[in-house]
Parts: sequence; C-alpha cells; structure tokens
Amino acid sequence: MNRNKNIWLFIILLSLIVLSVILVTRDNRKQRLALDETHYAVLDTARIDRIELRSETFLHTLIREGDHWQINEKHTVDPSMKTVLLTVLNKVRAQRPVPGKNVEDVKDKLSKTGIRVHIFSNNELIQSYVSGGNDVSVSWFMKEDEDPYIVHLPGYDSYVSGIFEVSENDWRDRFIFSTNWIGLKELKLEYPGSSTANFSIETAGTHLAIPEIARLDTTAMMEYIELFRYFQVDQFINMGDNRKYDSVFATMPYALLKVDDTSFEDPLLIKFFNINKDPLMPCLIGDQPALMSTNRIKPIFKKRSDFEKK
Repeated sequence: MNRNKNIWLFIILLSLIVLSVILVTRDNRKQRLALDETHYAVLDTARIDRIELRSETFLHTLIREGDHWQINEKHTVDPSMKTVLLTVLNKVRAQRPVPGKNVEDVKDKLSKTGIRVHIFSNNELIQSYVSGGNDVSVSWFMKEDEDPYIVHLPGYDSYVSGIFEVSENDWRDRFIFSTNWIGLKELKLEYPGSSTANFSIETAGTHLAIPEIARLDTTAMMEYIELFRYFQVDQFINMGDNRKYDSVFATMPYALLKVDDTSFEDPLLIKFFNINKDPLMPCLIGDQPALMSTNRIKPIFKKRSDFEKK
C-alpha cells in the first residue's frame, strides 16, 4: 500500500516538475517574443548630443556642436552620414530573437567583434547595446544581460550594423570649398609637364580675366568657374593605407590647382596625380590625401586654349 502511494507521489511530483519546466519555458518564450520592437531605438534623436562607437580596434566619438557634428574632435561629420546615423538610431526595430541554437555563437561573436554603441544626452546614457551581424544582410543587437535579437529597418533590406563600422575618414564631410565669380580672387591651374597649357583667372579691377589671353571667351570662363561652386572629394584616405597611391604621391603631379577667395583665410593648393585607366584620381589637399572620381573631376582640367575666343 505504502509502495503504491509512493509511486503515485513520485508520478505527481514528476508531473509537477515537467509542468513547471513547460510553464517557465513558455513564459521565457513569451517574454522574448513580446519584446517591444522599439527596444533599441531612440525615439527622440533631437536629445542626442554624443555617440560613442567602440570596438577592439577603434573608438569613434561623435559630438553635436550646435547644428553640426564632429568626429573625434577633429573633423566635421558629413551631413548625409549624420542623417543616416540618426535615422538608423530612430527607426531600428527588433524583428525576432536569434534562434535558440545560435544564441551562444552570436553572443560570442558580438563579445569579440561587436561594436559597442553608447548614446548620451546631457552626459546621461540613454541607450546602449552591442551591434554586429554577418557583414551582409543580417544585423544583431544585444543589450547587457539580454539575449541578442535580429534587427532591421522596416521597408529596407540593408545591413543595419554597417553604419557603426565605418572608418573615421568615411565619417568626414567631403566638402572642400566653394567659390564663385563674386568672391573669387584667383584660380590658377598649372600642368608641370606643359607650361603652354597653364592659365590663371584673376581679379582685374572690377572684373575677372585671364591675363595670358588677349581674346577671352568670357562665357567659357564663367562656365568654368561654376564647376567650383561646390567642390568635394569622393573619399579621404591616409598615407600608408594603399601602397599604389603612396607611390603615386611621390611622383610629379599631373596638375596643380590654386584657389583663393575672399572667404578663405589662406589660398588652397590641390595637387592631382594621374593614374591611367584608374576610376579614382588621387590628390593632395595640402597634406591630406584623398580620392576623386576621375570622370567627375575631368571637366576641371581645361587648357589655356579652351578659353580663347574662336
């Protein structure tokens, strides 16, 4: 009798244990699936005044100063990059949990290679997580002491975490200068290999002229000046990043552009280096190396004869 009673008690106890496990598992699953999709978002990005992006190899700090942002207290942030970043911070949504069988692997990868994102307002941390993914299309976010989630931007098939992984140079504003016929003091283009092609647009009294040309095509000159109304590079680079470009910078430039405007503190000198059939033209803006689309920059390389009235 006692033996049968013990068996039934054991069965009841075992059933209670199994039921408890099922209920806990279900509750955990519900808790994971019920996560607010805005869990990682900053719904009011106007509050943000500092963002820190930290990995094993870099620390990028973006700080808002009035209407502009600075990267690492050195360079102005490109307006389009700022817009993309704030849009991601605002629109990112938790899509679904990382599948259970992959959770530990994803956690391990995020801990080793993830970007730690810290977002501040008035020195108060308002959002924090680790970001990573498969470098192609799947992005994971994970908060401390939580499981990782797959995140996305609704309506976009993009690698969300990629915005946190760009280099310092890619954050930089690519705008270099702007000038027009009103403020221009001098615009000089020299070709070290062909002095007869050189020309200089200069202020002559109340108008602009090219002293080397007696019969000046004024329309051609004004159209040329318009090319410099908004002058930008395609990409900044560092010396040592690419051996091909490093060797080119040690050679004679293809052309030298000197620009002076009433709004400049000092004249600007840009050296252009030609690489045959390369889609990008390396240049030095002062001492700063950069790359420009060869096709886009080609129209500025006029010759003196291009401004002579036919």
